[in-house]
Amino acid sequence: MTTTEEWLEAQADRVLARQRAAVDTTKLVSTFATGVAGAVVASALQTGTETSAWDWVASWSLAGAFLLTVAVIVADRLKEPDHSRVLESAALGRWGQGRTLFELRQAALWATYSNEGNVRTVRALMWLQLLASVFTGSAAAYSMLSGQGGS
Repeated sequence: MTTTEEWLEAQADRVLARQRAAVDTTKLVSTFATGVAGAVVASALQTGTETSAWDWVASWSLAGAFLLTVAVIVADRLKEPDHSRVLESAALGRWGQGRTLFELRQAALWATYSNEGNVRTVRALMWLQLLASVFTGSAAAYSMLSGQGGS
């Protein structure tokens, strides 16, 4: 039979795993979107004979998409439960097993609560980055298709 405390502890572990997976996925999506946009810009720059305004727009927006990708990666600041701090405090304070378990579980729950805002921030940055990558690819594609692009 599972107690409420054990269920909460297991739930905190599941939530932390979900949060980590969500943030890792946003980093992968952002990285690949920038790579695809970069490939389209490179193709646009190799076509035609003169550099057009759309080539410049695509190149500069690729720089913006890259910076947003870096922001997505840097914004990954998920917190993990600080079990070592709790265990050190338990040893120094001579806590009993009941209080130590309570503090460990509380640390795990606190980490999940504090990570929710970070996960939302990383997802928002990812969507901005995707918009920038789509705009970059569209500008480069327009440059190629209109015959105005080139080196």
